[in-house]
Amino acid sequence: MSAGNIDQLMKIWASHGAEHGEKPPFLDHNNLYETIDATTIGDVPWQSFDTSYLDEIPQQGNVPPWMTAKHTVWFHDPRLLVHNILSNPDFKDMFDASPYQEYDAKNNHRYHDFMSGNWAWRHAVCLRVICVLISSSSIRRI
Repeated sequence: MSAGNIDQLMKIWASHGAEHGEKPPFLDHNNLYETIDATTIGDVPWQSFDTSYLDEIPQQGNVPPWMTAKHTVWFHDPRLLVHNILSNPDFKDMFDASPYQEYDAKNNHRYHDFMSGNWAWRHAVCLRVICVLISSSSIRRI
């Protein structure tokens, strides 16, 4: 998200939160960037790669600048980040890794976090079915 869009989002957030006496989580894009840069993530280093548009560039009219620009993407290795989070004693017993589905009185699926989503549920159910099939076929062979 661009710096200007972040600033606009924080203005919208501030005007909405003002009705309830709440402040936005960041003042503007500079405050967000400072917070990100000050966040300690253990020993996970920043990494980057460059990318650019590789498809056909129009020969007529104005070519958008993003089509010819090189873009640098900065990131931390997500696997190492999750490893650090899960190994942090402050999070002990704070993360439920069990997939679940919750419905309201009108039978609408309520989504709260990753483990309440369909992806986690389908994978857990699929794995459970496979385990049952394998164990039941093993029993018959005995």
